[in-house]
Amino acid sequence: MSDPVEKLRILLVPYNKEPEVVEIEHKLENVQALVGGMLEVVPVGDGVDVWCNEEFLMLYEAQPNRVVQHVGGYPVQIHGPFFVARTNDDGDTVSLTDTDVAKYSRVYRL
Repeated sequence: MSDPVEKLRILLVPYNKEPEVVEIEHKLENVQALVGGMLEVVPVGDGVDVWCNEEFLMLYEAQPNRVVQHVGGYPVQIHGPFFVARTNDDGDTVSLTDTDVAKYSRVYRL
């Protein structure tokens, strides 16, 4: 019998739409499907990361979805859909807290 797959509660930020809380099975193919390809992480601080498609701009040449503030202090244009998740002390991606959801829903609203 295999171990049950952990659920991951994230904030999905679709292109040109309001953020929404979703819960998915924490599997690589599921998170890649959300962003449409290869994953890239942008740390935004306080143990929270933005996950996006590292190739989206090269593949689709779309207008930016949002601009996020990298923990290093510089802005990063995100093209295409992305999601926000938390990282624990071991470096694992984990679910957002209610406080995270409230904060980043405001930060990334249109």
